[in-house]
Amino acid sequence: MLEDLSARTRAALKHGAEGAARLRGEWLEAGRQVFHDAIREGRQVAASSEREIEALGRDAMARAARLKAQLQGGVRASNAALEGALTRGVGVAKDLNTTVRRAGAATARTLSDMGAQVSAGQTIERDVIGPPSADIAGKVWSAPNTLIGLGYGAVGHVVGLTRDGKPYVTIGDNAIQFRNNPLGGEGAITLGNTTTYEGDPAGPDPGWARFRQTHGVPVQEHERQHTLQAQQLGPLYLPSNVLGGGLALLRDRDGKGKPEWHGPSNWNEWGPYETPPRPWPRRHGR
Repeated sequence: MLEDLSARTRAALKHGAEGAARLRGEWLEAGRQVFHDAIREGRQVAASSEREIEALGRDAMARAARLKAQLQGGVRASNAALEGALTRGVGVAKDLNTTVRRAGAATARTLSDMGAQVSAGQTIERDVIGPPSADIAGKVWSAPNTLIGLGYGAVGHVVGLTRDGKPYVTIGDNAIQFRNNPLGGEGAITLGNTTTYEGDPAGPDPGWARFRQTHGVPVQEHERQHTLQAQQLGPLYLPSNVLGGGLALLRDRDGKGKPEWHGPSNWNEWGPYETPPRPWPRRHGR
């Protein structure tokens, strides 16, 4: 009986040892499998991450290249715009220089023409203002009036151009003349050594012919006397005209009963309406 128990014990122990060996082998195999699977998955994850990183890197490099190209394009555009602006600025400066030079040349020609008129002179002018040097001094004395007249005539000239009135400018009769000018009033306005004509006194307008028939001289000769008044009165010329014309508007009426600026009460018109016309009258009134 003891031998039988001992045999069964030895068999059980052997069976347990064999089971433990098998279990150990299974565990080892399972462990190795798990280890290999982990390594394989790790490698796969690493490879996938590496590919993603490379893709991200390539995308970042492509974006950087596009940004660089855009920046370079912007720089080139800015340089081109700057060069264009500089070119236009140089062009404007050249045009301005040309305009100034032309204006200077025109002014020189104007002064030369006026000087020629002075040297030629008419008998009445020489009697009134003396030698050429006195005439030049008178023009300088009347320069404020002339500047106002130039601005006034220039504005009317521009307005006339917009209306296709064909305005133009001439030199004559001791004045710079703005002709066909819509700011010429009822006929002509003289400010200093400028005269602004509502029409063209050299044209076929019957009004200018009637003036010549009535007063024996063209209207240009009448306006010349006002330029001589301005050279004598200087800055007092405009106040004298405003006061004289205002008094005439209050006191005098034309043939139609309307106030008349050039009426007998305006002392500035006495001499120019004489025959022959003069800056100031030989007698009182007209």
